[in-house]
Amino acid sequence: MAWVPRDLGSWYVLKKDGGAIASIGNTGYGYGYVNAGATEGLGGWIEPRFFDAYANQSKTILGETHTQAIIDYINIIGSVNEDNIDRKTIEQWALLGDPSLKLGGV
Repeated sequence: MAWVPRDLGSWYVLKKDGGAIASIGNTGYGYGYVNAGATEGLGGWIEPRFFDAYANQSKTILGETHTQAIIDYINIIGSVNEDNIDRKTIEQWALLGDPSLKLGGV
């Protein structure tokens, strides 16, 4: 296996003369369920929850939206104290960028 100097999200944010203003993703290998259960927990649950926080919970600041997805995971999935994979899911789901950014523009 070859060493890779950065994760994919970092490449998006650090691209010279362009690129993303922010990125959210796993800092390591993420876990997920497959097939019909894909959105029942782990990465397949927390990722769309970010958009739910924006669209349905009126979170319009990037850091608040990211944080709300993690809070929802803890409160709704609820097994982060007993399950290492659930805990890893929220611990490694990182925001790269300015958390004070307003989503949707000024």
